[in-house]
Amino acid sequence: MLARVPARYPPIEPFDAGLLDVGDGQQIYWETCGNRDGKPAVVLHGGPGSGCTPGARRSFDPAA
Repeated sequence: MLARVPARYPPIEPFDAGLLDVGDGQQIYWETCGNRDGKPAVVLHGGPGSGCTPGARRSFDPAA
C-alpha cells in the first residue's frame, strides 16, 4: 500500500521578513506568513547557507 502524501496549500508570500543578528557576525533569516492572529509555527532547517524555498510555506494552513 502506498503512503498518502499530505495535500499542499497554495503558495503564499511573507508579510514580514528580516535578519536576526545572533552574534559573531552571524545572522538568521526569519519570515512571517499566514494568519496574523493564528497559532505560530517555527520551522528550523539545515545550514549554514542551505537556504529555504517558498515551497516550505505550503506545508502549513495559512488560515490557521
